[in-house]
Amino acid sequence: MAERRLWFVKRNGEIKGPFLSAQITRNILLGRLRYDDEISPDEHNWQKIDKHRELYPDVLQETPVDEEKLEIAKMQVDERVSEKRRQKNKMAQERRKTRERRGTESEIMLVHRENRNSLKELDKKHLKRPKLPVTSIALLIIVMMVFGFVLKPQEENGLIDCSLPAGKGVNWHHCHFINLNIENQNLESAILTEATLNGANLMGVNLSGADMAYAVIKSSDLSYANLERVRLIGANLTQTDIRYANLKNADLSYADLTGAQLAGADLSNAQFNNTIWTDGRQCKKGSVGSCR
Repeated sequence: MAERRLWFVKRNGEIKGPFLSAQITRNILLGRLRYDDEISPDEHNWQKIDKHRELYPDVLQETPVDEEKLEIAKMQVDERVSEKRRQKNKMAQERRKTRERRGTESEIMLVHRENRNSLKELDKKHLKRPKLPVTSIALLIIVMMVFGFVLKPQEENGLIDCSLPAGKGVNWHHCHFINLNIENQNLESAILTEATLNGANLMGVNLSGADMAYAVIKSSDLSYANLERVRLIGANLTQTDIRYANLKNADLSYADLTGAQLAGADLSNAQFNNTIWTDGRQCKKGSVGSCR
């Protein structure tokens, strides 16, 4: 398994990132990254992705590559949802657009995404089973694969549901909230990766052990919050009030704290590797407890 670290990606001179190792592996699998793209942990020492075989997914480590396994692996990780594909009367048109965007991607992947989105809608309505065209054996196989490889892992890790109330361990991955008011609530070990919480009232909230990597929490109130051991890697906390919060052992590497207020906050053992500090300067790698 690839080491858990952050990587920058360079293609044609353009640099993007940082990305987690798992994200690099996922994008290699989906063909979004090429073997000749370059990656670096520090934006100085660059190597082609092909030199880091440890980042390649297992299915691409096999020789020769099993195409059937490869298609299934892609289905498991591809989470993109397009609203246009849900409009059945425009399905043919959207399929053509998808082919243009994805090049030589197979027909089975296109059908998979359309049915996957339909299944998510059915799940929200708490239906016992999806209505399937009984005459279509191929479609039935696709649905079985979706249930077997997509829904089962979600049940094990907790379903993502943005309508769930605040609570311990809630999964709000990629959820979008504006002016959310959950003052003094308990969100211990919650999952808020890539979530948007702009203008939120999180005063006194218990977020200990939560994963908030790459979350956007601009102009919010996190004063007096318990953020001990929280992962805030790459999070956007600009103009946010974090006064008197507990940030012991939190990881704010690559986070943006421009204009944030930190007076009275406990920063013991908090990591600020390459963090953008409140005054706009970038913290040095290895900054712990304060910005150096």
